[in-house]
Amino acid sequence: NSATAAPIVGSTVSRGVEHFSALDVLKTQLFRFDLSATSTEPDSGVQLGIYNARTGDLVANFSTRSGVTQSEYVWLSAGSYYLRATAVYRNSLLSNIVSFNVRLAAISDDQGPSAQDPTYPPDYATIPNYRPRRQQRPRTPPPT
Repeated sequence: NSATAAPIVGSTVSRGVEHFSALDVLKTQLFRFDLSATSTEPDSGVQLGIYNARTGDLVANFSTRSGVTQSEYVWLSAGSYYLRATAVYRNSLLSNIVSFNVRLAAISDDQGPSAQDPTYPPDYATIPNYRPRRQQRPRTPPPT
């Protein structure tokens, strides 16, 4: 997809040092996450977990190695999430710093009901051949 991805996180991680960031999703949509990593060691990379902030459930998890950009498509419902980035190493002796960037693009159209307030009168101009009735005054009950 050719949707433009905007940068949302750029930081560093290393063995034992994680990075957390918040993500608020206003509408249920399909998103493309582009994860890239750079390091002095080609056998290192970064892993990104996307968690539901309310429940703590893992929603998506993916990784990439140094020098590579990995794109993942994730359907997210409206709500709050947090991203957890950790360093990953192919060689257990490595502990170098890994720089990473996360870019985000909304791929799908909005989902769900339209943003109309049900307490407002309907927009009658959108209903073909509709003529609103004349407003009547409320009747007052007779005195008792």
